[in-house]
Amino acid sequence: MKRQEFMDLSSKQQLAWIERNVDEYEVLLYNDGYIGCSYPWEESDIAEQDMDGWLGHHGFQLDLDDGSVFTYFISNSIGQGGASFAYMGLYGSKEDMLEAVQREPFFALS
Repeated sequence: MKRQEFMDLSSKQQLAWIERNVDEYEVLLYNDGYIGCSYPWEESDIAEQDMDGWLGHHGFQLDLDDGSVFTYFISNSIGQGGASFAYMGLYGSKEDMLEAVQREPFFALS
């Protein structure tokens, strides 16, 4: 699929395409796919004590026929089972995604 075609799909269609065409894509979201974390509220005393309330930010480069995009997922911890991922969309590059997510409260880059 061409880059612009993929970008023109709805988020739901993009995720369905990823699920069909990227083997074990969730594995890509761990290790190198981990970008950083943030806490959704701006109260530092709560953030320090609430280990499960932090959001993980993840992504990977998706190479298409005529270029690439960078996927963006957030995660919530599910304990020893790992993380539950939600697809948030995509960016033209990893740098574009980093610029956007660094605006989140208490963002910590990996």
